[in-house]
Amino acid sequence: MDLSFFVDAFLLGCALAMDAFAVSVATGLSQSGTNRRRALALSGTFGAFQMIMPMIGWLIVSVSVRLVSVIEKAVPWIAASVLILLGIKMICESFKQDGGETAVKPGIAGALYAALMTSIDALSVGPTMAEMSFLYVLTESAVIGIVTFAVCLAGFFAGRKIGGIAERRSGLIGGIILILVGIRFFIGGVILH
Repeated sequence: MDLSFFVDAFLLGCALAMDAFAVSVATGLSQSGTNRRRALALSGTFGAFQMIMPMIGWLIVSVSVRLVSVIEKAVPWIAASVLILLGIKMICESFKQDGGETAVKPGIAGALYAALMTSIDALSVGPTMAEMSFLYVLTESAVIGIVTFAVCLAGFFAGRKIGGIAERRSGLIGGIILILVGIRFFIGGVILH
């Protein structure tokens, strides 16, 4: 594992965390006071889901690749396409008038639902890790989870101060990062391979 691996994992974590960040900001805005326990619990839930989803995606793709080795040559194409399409989707959603994300409803069920909904896109990161060993997948997923935790915690506490500006722009920023990571996967996996 070299520095570029960690930089890629960090950037991917930042991009994937943008939906959860927007929800954290909205939740921070809706809180009457700063509730550290709720912020830590919500950020931890978001981080855990963002860590688990890429691993599930990797497991699904790894099993599929072992069953049908022909798919292996298509993995860089699939990975780049998925990331670029997710990036475009995030950018388009960032321009919607309704703002998209809402505050998390109180309680465990609300937090789990929000974490699941904001981490679905992380499931599709699995194809980008198809050729990695389990140790690399675990490390990259952990970095994604830690980044998501930190970003969500910051979003929760900054919600009252930065308001709707960060919520509206987070999808745009996350989309651009995903497109850039997708292009990098395409160049590294298809052109340079």
